[in-house]
Amino acid sequence: MTDWGLPDWRDPSTYGDTSTWSDLRWRWEFLRRREDLRSDFEQFAPRAAELRNARLAADGQLMLVDQINSPNFTTAPIVGEAYGYMGIPNPRISDLPEEFLRYLTLKQPNSGFRPHHDTDGNPIYQEGVAFSPDQAVWVFDLGDDLGPQLAAAKKILHQTQSDRKDTKKLTKHRRGNWLIYLRVLDAREAGATLSQMSMILPKTYGNTSAQAAYNILHQANELRFRI
Repeated sequence: MTDWGLPDWRDPSTYGDTSTWSDLRWRWEFLRRREDLRSDFEQFAPRAAELRNARLAADGQLMLVDQINSPNFTTAPIVGEAYGYMGIPNPRISDLPEEFLRYLTLKQPNSGFRPHHDTDGNPIYQEGVAFSPDQAVWVFDLGDDLGPQLAAAKKILHQTQSDRKDTKKLTKHRRGNWLIYLRVLDAREAGATLSQMSMILPKTYGNTSAQAAYNILHQANELRFRI
């Protein structure tokens, strides 16, 4: 394992059973391999962890939690907006809880659009509230003018509905190459050469040369920024 919790690119079994991964998990796996996301996490995570533990201490909890290495930890919500998340989870953790990823994903209809937040900017989970994949929730502020809120809700709900149709197109067939994409990204990070990367390309590619590995690496890099 590397400092960023990456599997051994030479051994596909170290990635686990990727056939069971949801779109949310695939998206996270590519996002957590982005240098800008990692840098933002490193910059903002310590403060978020400090605020959370300060709250626990104020509540009388003596044993403070290692917040940053918790699978439910995230930076403040605004930090993750550039990545489509409400906050950035720890990119060293691969297998984050599915419901946590769903909650964080801004464009997922069942994640909620305006969740309640604590005074430190961290999200508060609404216990007992569940949504199906075909439902959406919007929290209205009854102390504010409803007109602009309704207009914004209508606009974003229409856009989210359109995004959802695009998301449904992410079939297993389209995801067929994504494990190879992750492996070549990890190989590059481990310092492997293109010739070494070419050795893991399936024969079905028809070309297992260094040039083919370069092309796959380029496609994998692009996917990290548009998935």
